[in-house]
Amino acid sequence: MQILIFFHILGAAVWVGGVVFLGAVLIPSLRGLDSDVRRRIISRAGRTFGIIAVIAFVDLVVTGILIYFGKGLTIGDLLSMFAGRIVLIKVVLSIVLVALTVGHVFYIGPKISSATNAPRGLRHASDAVSGLILVVSLALVWFGVVLAT
Repeated sequence: MQILIFFHILGAAVWVGGVVFLGAVLIPSLRGLDSDVRRRIISRAGRTFGIIAVIAFVDLVVTGILIYFGKGLTIGDLLSMFAGRIVLIKVVLSIVLVALTVGHVFYIGPKISSATNAPRGLRHASDAVSGLILVVSLALVWFGVVLAT
């Protein structure tokens, strides 16, 4: 069980750490650069992180399921027990996180990358969705802490 928890925490660290790095370090450090150069760097970094993020997310789902059932919980416990309800909240938040991420990666990101001068509204949408991705990611970590204590 400890190895599963280790890999679960590692997956969360990779996911949240990457989201924080992109939003708090990379993007702000590129401000003031030529918009085409900035767009290419962000696009390349996003694709690279995307590969790592998918691996981390799969790790989180697989280890989360194994930990849940390894503790002797059942599907029926999702509604009848406190731990099950917390896991159910994490499942819903994970679905929201996937939807936000897919929307950002496959809709907003390409629209910004293909525009020579992305409309301000699209950039604001990108910032808002990125912020929501961070908030939902941190909520998932919080509910993980609640389960562990």
